[in-house]
Amino acid sequence: MRRFSLWRQSFWDAPIWLTLRNLPAEHLRVYLHLVHGPSADITGIYRLSVGQIADDTGVDADRVRTAIEEMANTGWCEYEPPIIWIVGHGNVTDQLGKSDWTSNPKWQTAAQRHLDALPALPIVDRFRRRWSLPPAAAATPPHHHGDKDKDAPYRYGTDTLSAELHGSIRLREGESR
Repeated sequence: MRRFSLWRQSFWDAPIWLTLRNLPAEHLRVYLHLVHGPSADITGIYRLSVGQIADDTGVDADRVRTAIEEMANTGWCEYEPPIIWIVGHGNVTDQLGKSDWTSNPKWQTAAQRHLDALPALPIVDRFRRRWSLPPAAAATPPHHHGDKDKDAPYRYGTDTLSAELHGSIRLREGESR
């Protein structure tokens, strides 16, 4: 869960603000959640849950998807469900205030750890290439020692969750536990 987020004054001059001004007000609520919400990551790339955004913002899930798609069409973000990458205002360089954030070994290690936990999708590879981060480590199957908490499903189902959870239990789009 995110513990810190920075709202830079440059937002008011950013192209995304000019876009948001001409879109329904709910788009601004979705934008705020994407950049500053509890599931956002400082890297700007993370797994998102449309259901969680809908619950947190009061915007219908279909309207959340529409808002994300419309913001992606402006070039502000890339969206490859269930992963979003904020490339415009609010991205990692805005959050940290510097463009060479990967030169800090601690930030690079934290980013690498975060990326390794994401699904192996082309969007994650593009992020790694953009920031000259090493490719994903070879995936090793998780080894559980009977700890049921590690196998617990997400509080909110993700858009593309289709794998079986806990044997025969399945979550469908929009369902939550």
